[in-house]
Amino acid sequence: MSPNTFNRTFERDKAELLALGVPIEVGEAPDGEDGYRVRRASFELPPVEFTAAEAAMVALAGSVWQSAAQSEQAVQALAKLRAAGLNPDPGRALALAPAIRAEGESFDTLAGAIADRCPVSFGYQGQTRHLQPRGLASRHGAWYVKGFDTDRGEPRTFKLSRFSEPARRDGRPGSFPPTDPGFDKLFTDDAADAECVVEIRPGAAPSLSRRGKPAGHGRYRFRYGQDGQFAAELAGYGADVLVVEPAELRDEVAARLRAIGGRA
Repeated sequence: MSPNTFNRTFERDKAELLALGVPIEVGEAPDGEDGYRVRRASFELPPVEFTAAEAAMVALAGSVWQSAAQSEQAVQALAKLRAAGLNPDPGRALALAPAIRAEGESFDTLAGAIADRCPVSFGYQGQTRHLQPRGLASRHGAWYVKGFDTDRGEPRTFKLSRFSEPARRDGRPGSFPPTDPGFDKLFTDDAADAECVVEIRPGAAPSLSRRGKPAGHGRYRFRYGQDGQFAAELAGYGADVLVVEPAELRDEVAARLRAIGGRA
């Protein structure tokens, strides 16, 4: 390695350490030259220790990711735990294990764009959408991305399985400030893309009626996602609810009720 190459490499490594918050001391080396020293005690964290139950939960978290996008990192993390003397056993908590799968080729792009605060564009229901992505979340096995829709000037949520064209980066990293994605409101009205009117028998399904907007005697208006979850919920109320409109939702609920009756 030439002296110039060594100096460039050294300066690059030094800058990376400083960016990570590692303090570097400058002083005189034994040979009289200027020297640099990093005291391990000034930046090292104390050893990480887990109880058996905590180790099992860490292993469970690693086993949650069943996609190629995340499985390699999970395997590496578990290997490091075992190298440190832990023996995490996810089998103790398999009954609690959720099934979370990264969905489609857009997942990695969106995850990276969220980390880098980089705008993205993608096809959605025949239109090109532009988004400042803030967070990804899974619900009922489906993935959603939430962010600021720059075309409409408001926060919006999009379901990854409905992308007609995969997401791609559409700007520079750091283009927008870090913002709370608001996961507590992720699956409210901005996640819904359809509207219906449901008639509820008086005194029945109070938890359902509280979520709707009154639309006449015994009738309520709802916004819902067309992923089948709301139809399944309505079918669970049986004869206590009746879908007034749209006809597509009414037919879907009726089909579910017929299927249930056929299995009885």
